[in-house]
Amino acid sequence: MAVAVALIVALFLGLVADLATAVVVRAIWHAGSLWWPLAAFGADTRLLVMNRDRISVVEAFGAGLGLLGATLAAAAAVGVAPGNAPFVYLALALGALGGHAAASLSDIGPAELRARRARFQFVMVEPAFALALAAGFIRWRAVDLEAVRGAHDVLGSGMEVGPPLASTGLILAALVGVACGALRLAPERAAETGTGGGSSLLVTMCRWSLSGATVLVAAAFLAGGENTLTAAWPLDPALLPGLLIAVGGALFLGGVRAALDALPWSMRLMAGWAAVVLAAVALELVLLA
Repeated sequence: MAVAVALIVALFLGLVADLATAVVVRAIWHAGSLWWPLAAFGADTRLLVMNRDRISVVEAFGAGLGLLGATLAAAAAVGVAPGNAPFVYLALALGALGGHAAASLSDIGPAELRARRARFQFVMVEPAFALALAAGFIRWRAVDLEAVRGAHDVLGSGMEVGPPLASTGLILAALVGVACGALRLAPERAAETGTGGGSSLLVTMCRWSLSGATVLVAAAFLAGGENTLTAAWPLDPALLPGLLIAVGGALFLGGVRAALDALPWSMRLMAGWAAVVLAAVALELVLLA
C-alpha cells in the first residue's frame, strides 16, 4: 500500500513539473496552453479507450521497467523501500532507461531525432547526476537514506545544520540533481504528430513518475522525512516539510525543462557539461566541510 502511495506522490509531482513548464512557456514565450499536460493526458486516454490505440510489446516492457524503477526510487525516498545508495541510483537509472525505451519506437523523422537527442542528453548528463547523488550521501556521511533521515531527526534540516560549506554543497548538489532530472527524461510522445493513445500515455506516466522520484530523493537529502507514508499523506504534518520541498523541486525541474526546450541543441550540450562541473564543485564542497 505504501509503495503504491509513493508512486501516486511521484506522479503528482511529475504533473506539477509539467504544469510548471507550461506556465513558464506561456508567461515568457506566450505559446501553448497552461493546461496542456492535462489536456494531452485526457486526449491520450480517450484515444486508448475509444479507438483502442494499442501499444507494442517493446513500449509496454520499457514503460513497465520505467515505472518500476521510478516507483522503487520514490519508495526509497520516503522510507518504504531499501534506501542504500546503489539501490537508489539503479532505480533512478532504470526509470530513465525504461522511459527512453518506451519512447524509442517512432517512424516519424523529427520525432526520431528528438528521441535520439534525448537519449544522448541522458548519457551526457548521467555523470553529473551520479556525482550529485554521491554528494548528497557524502554530506551526511551515510550510505543509505535511512541514515540520512536519522541525521535529520537528530540534527535538523540539512540546509541549516553544519558548516556553511556543507550546506552550500548539499543545496548545490540537490539543484544540480533536479536540473539533471530534466535532461534525463524521455521526450513526450504527445508532442509528436500522428502519435497518441497508449504509447503516449505510458511515456507520460514514465516521465511524471521519474520527475517525481527525482525531486523526492532530493527532498530526502534536504529535509529528511518520516517513513510512515500512508494513504493520508497530504494531511500528515510530519511529511509536510519534505513534501513542500519536493513540490518546489518539481517547479524548479519544470522551469529548467522549459528553459532547455528553448535552447538550441549546442547550448543544451553546454548545459550538460556545466552540470558536470557544478556537480563536481558540490562534491568538493561536502568533502572539504
